[in-house]
Amino acid sequence: MTKLRVELGDEPIELSNCPFCGSDNVYIIHKMSRANYHKIECGQCLAKGPVSVNIEFAISGWNGRS
Repeated sequence: MTKLRVELGDEPIELSNCPFCGSDNVYIIHKMSRANYHKIECGQCLAKGPVSVNIEFAISGWNGRS
């Protein structure tokens, strides 16, 4: 599986592999309801990144984990 690239602004951002299991099967969840938010989740071990109303913060929170 190839890394997920997200086009935000001028620079594309790649999601890092899961910091827990190392899988590259990671994806973005967009929840649109009364409280809209974004988070990154691993499709292998179901680890979840920080929840944010700003997608850039959700991605940087996921990519900053180690």
